[in-house]
Amino acid sequence: MSEPGDGTTGGDAEPVSVLYASLLRRFQAVIFDSVVYVAVWFLAMVLGTAAASVAPIGGVFLILWVGFVLLYEPVSVSRFGGTLGHRFTNLRVVSNQTGGSISFGAALVRLLIKWFFGWLSFALILFTRRRQALHDLWTLSTVQIRDAEAAQPHHFVALPSEQPPKDVAKKPSNNEAADYEWFKRDGGG
Repeated sequence: MSEPGDGTTGGDAEPVSVLYASLLRRFQAVIFDSVVYVAVWFLAMVLGTAAASVAPIGGVFLILWVGFVLLYEPVSVSRFGGTLGHRFTNLRVVSNQTGGSISFGAALVRLLIKWFFGWLSFALILFTRRRQALHDLWTLSTVQIRDAEAAQPHHFVALPSEQPPKDVAKKPSNNEAADYEWFKRDGGG
């Protein structure tokens, strides 16, 4: 069975297209996550106000809020492949190296780059083939459609998979002529 984003169809068929998320779809995910942040902030304020009348622990809710802001995205992206906004918009963050979720460290760096550069980070999506923002390029990741059957054509840009077939012969070593022939034979030139 094939995994999303692994570039295979599960049999001897040709590699499938990878569906990279459009700027509009990614914007929708950010808006959804903004609503999540506001809802958690509101809940923290209500609970903090109620708790403050009982005991002076309003600072605890502030600390919990800051923890949520710092951990929500990195934990969600590294553990589940995306935030609630990504899930709602049928997206997932994929490691270019493994085809799976990115690490917690990469997800944290991704978040910090987005905070530092803001919407400018997303401007690169318009100029990169795989629709990568600055934070995607920096963390060697892409944002892809999670379920192709649920996606509309305007949600993505389809590109052929860049994964080599699983049965590609091993590359010869220490022989420049053989290396070139291997490269040519396997579609490189």
